[in-house]
Amino acid sequence: MEEKKNALATLERGQLVPAETVREIAAGLTGQISALAEMLRITNERMAAMEKTIRTLEKVTPTQARNINQAIRERAAELCAEYLIGSSGVGGFHPDLEAMKAIAAAIRREVREITGAQTMKAVARCDYDTMIALILDWDDYEMMKKLRNRRREEAGA
Repeated sequence: MEEKKNALATLERGQLVPAETVREIAAGLTGQISALAEMLRITNERMAAMEKTIRTLEKVTPTQARNINQAIRERAAELCAEYLIGSSGVGGFHPDLEAMKAIAAAIRREVREITGAQTMKAVARCDYDTMIALILDWDDYEMMKKLRNRRREEAGA
């Protein structure tokens, strides 16, 4: 150890140092840099996990919650029109309100299952865009078929 201190002292004065001593110093510095890099990697991973946790703690704003509910109602009406669940009459097609409620409940159920939120107000803010996309793409053919057949049976009876 004393030899290393002497080698460092001679380095500062601009004198020549044996190659073996330089290798030892470089190896020690490389080890320290590797240890620092590993600590930095672990710190970055922990910070990313903490950031994710914090983002899930922030809930959607009241406006975003209203937008989610509005998107659910609009998608339910679109699906009723697409699968012709309702009646045609004066003023065009009128979706079946009970079917719309059932569709909206199914969409809300899926949102709750995915997010773990009990209400649309409790959805994490970071999930807002994903949930809107899910709602706009939501479709359950089997459910739509059952609702349409039930509506036809009621109309025929």
